[in-house]
Amino acid sequence: MTLTTITALCLVALGGCATQSPKTPAALTPTTAGASDSKLQPVTKTTEARRGPREVLQLVTTLRQSDLLLTDTLVFDAQLVNSGTQPIVIDKRLPHWLLDIHDARGQRVSGHQLIADLPMAAPEDFVTLQPGEQLTRTVQFSLTRWYVEAGTAEVALACDGHEPGTRDGLAAWTEGIISPRFPIKLRDPLVLDASPKKSLWQTGEVITVTATWRNIGAAPVWIDGRLAYRSIVVHDAAEKEVSCPQVAVKLMNPKRSEFVQIPEGGSVTKDYSLDCDLPPGRYSLTLKVESVHPGAEFGLCAWRGSLQSPPMAVTVTE
Repeated sequence: MTLTTITALCLVALGGCATQSPKTPAALTPTTAGASDSKLQPVTKTTEARRGPREVLQLVTTLRQSDLLLTDTLVFDAQLVNSGTQPIVIDKRLPHWLLDIHDARGQRVSGHQLIADLPMAAPEDFVTLQPGEQLTRTVQFSLTRWYVEAGTAEVALACDGHEPGTRDGLAAWTEGIISPRFPIKLRDPLVLDASPKKSLWQTGEVITVTATWRNIGAAPVWIDGRLAYRSIVVHDAAEKEVSCPQVAVKLMNPKRSEFVQIPEGGSVTKDYSLDCDLPPGRYSLTLKVESVHPGAEFGLCAWRGSLQSPPMAVTVTE
């Protein structure tokens, strides 16, 4: 029989951040086919779900790239293949694609799952897949709409059930099916640079550094604009860390107006002072900054994580 392929582009537009977990069918048999060791090469994995001994629906999923910035878009190529011996009826619109993310600790990461708002399936929305026939989709998820941090994670694509109906006297397939997990690496879209206001300071002066956050990603990034959780690590000329007590910062949760959006290719700056009176000598300073508020109560998925600057050289004289 000639292979029939019905192809469409399914763009999953993501809005706010609400959690929804994909339904997992009772019978899953994950296998791996054609996996690549390169993070830059597509990786393909296969799962199948059964509805009786003769109805077998196979989900062949390819993740196009597994090394991404947190502002990038996950792109999957998915094929639903009738790998059984009996025809399968399916809603060809396939509106219910979900993304499942687990962080390095194995915890599910929350994010927004937007189900396509389509009318109830009409008879012409159903297609009969004969054995060996398939439906294909390209499915995209923007990582900017998920509470995920830089590091390693695992993702899976789920086709979370289908609309009920009949065609050719057969009941439509309504069960969900989810792919095996794909390991991915997520990198920060923000780079932290810092420089002292000057290189030569006198004893008793408050050393001040200017920090710059640059967005190297392909999409805007929201951050807590106060950027208050920081420390400046000091090493002397012998590369020994200098004990330098720092003032603890205690702040209330940020207001909506305190979040700042850094556009693609843009930057923000902020000055920090070293709360330490250093004796004369040559020093190396490293700024460390942390952001912990995602802004979920405002519908934001703001950047969370920690960054540190390259070392900065300063000299203190009497």
